[in-house]
Amino acid sequence: MGVLVAACVAVVVASSGALPGDPLYAVKRAAEAVQLSLASSDASRGDALLRSATTRLGEAEELVARSETGSPDTVRHLDVALSGLQSEAGSGSALLLRAYQDDRRPAVLARLSDFLLDTRLRMDALEPRLPSALDGRVQGIDRALDGATQRLAIALQQCGPACASIQVPPTAETGSGTTPGPVAATEGTASSTGTGVGRSTPAPTAAAGSTPGGAAAGATSGGSSAPESTGGAQLGVTAGGDGVDAGVAVPPASAGASVGTDGASVGASLPGGGGASIVVGSSPTVSACVPVPLLHTC
Repeated sequence: MGVLVAACVAVVVASSGALPGDPLYAVKRAAEAVQLSLASSDASRGDALLRSATTRLGEAEELVARSETGSPDTVRHLDVALSGLQSEAGSGSALLLRAYQDDRRPAVLARLSDFLLDTRLRMDALEPRLPSALDGRVQGIDRALDGATQRLAIALQQCGPACASIQVPPTAETGSGTTPGPVAATEGTASSTGTGVGRSTPAPTAAAGSTPGGAAAGATSGGSSAPESTGGAQLGVTAGGDGVDAGVAVPPASAGASVGTDGASVGASLPGGGGASIVVGSSPTVSACVPVPLLHTC
């Protein structure tokens, strides 16, 4: 049993560096889905989604650094990472803003500000290196980030002096060269970044569509929450000649992954209708079971 536990932990750890197209990428996304299903509040779910969005951005940066960006495979893999970034950034931002409306904690807005500032700076550096075939995806990310930034600016104005030290990140229009400054405490006053709060921007959606030969990922809160006491949560991975199946039980939530020679799928479900799903292609080989709490050591 100890050997099986060690093997499963090793696979999860190894998958943390996997990129779209790698054999262990499905395991990586399944582990993220488990972590999201264990989150018990809007703030914790939002934070988990923003961490995943940052991971997707890192994957895109790594793909650009090590691959020929004009090749069809690289374009497809980049779209997998960037579609995840768009979806998770939009959904995570919306959850944090909703959490702030519930408890009025400035720390929630500070977390969102830090994410938006870091992501905008990194996207501004990455965009010139991306193939033109992904221009539409980049525009979708810009809309998601700008929409979240504008809603953050409104929330900071409503917060007043308690949030005076929290910065409003630049938008795609203002550019990352503008130094962010604290939002004005007076309602209706523009911030020092020049970021407007009156412009209407469609809210980002929580799900990303699939691309040919690529992956699809999505997550919805559905107004549900995972139980605070998870009991005997367990992750299982079983491999055979034709592929690998992975499953997670966190009563009443669940997640699973199936990887075969033709591709892979990963899914998670939450009570009340929320969940997550992914489709990728490639196949790891491992057989092991481990209690979910061990995933936190990775």
